[in-house]
Amino acid sequence: MSHHLYSDAYEGLPITAPFGSPHLIKLGENMLYRELRIADGIATMLYHYNPEILTKFLDMSIAEVSFTRKNCFDRELWIMRTGRDIIVSCFGKWHGPPLNIPPRFEVEMGFKVDEETGVWKPESIDGPCVSFRVRSGLSAIAPCLLLGAELAHLIIGHEYWKTGPETEFLIRISSAPAT
Repeated sequence: MSHHLYSDAYEGLPITAPFGSPHLIKLGENMLYRELRIADGIATMLYHYNPEILTKFLDMSIAEVSFTRKNCFDRELWIMRTGRDIIVSCFGKWHGPPLNIPPRFEVEMGFKVDEETGVWKPESIDGPCVSFRVRSGLSAIAPCLLLGAELAHLIIGHEYWKTGPETEFLIRISSAPAT
């Protein structure tokens, strides 16, 4: 476990929560991407964008929460939680190692939030838990934890929560209670 990376700045995400559940990452820490999980990257991004959005995302009594981030560099991140199901989708241009992902990519990951522990467990989205497609139409499977860790590193390293003239955010929160 990487407790040295976790911050206790947000009460709803204790540093003692199980590995694989969302944690708030301390910014400025020297991170190895293998120490992160996608849940950490998403929680950190939502917290720094607006802690109220993170609160709503974590509140399972809210039926659905979605968050989309687009920028001028042709990269888009979309997160949706419906009940305990989470989908993370990212596509656009990838810049560099360590996975040597081709320059154009699409990644889609599915998770189910464990009711007792809060751990995000990989789950199938019409097939394997992670689908990786190059725009040419080729398809391959990537290990969910490794690719999720790399995506979390990208989100935190590039400060996906920052606003600017080239970045657009779209947030949708269902007013209906979860069933």
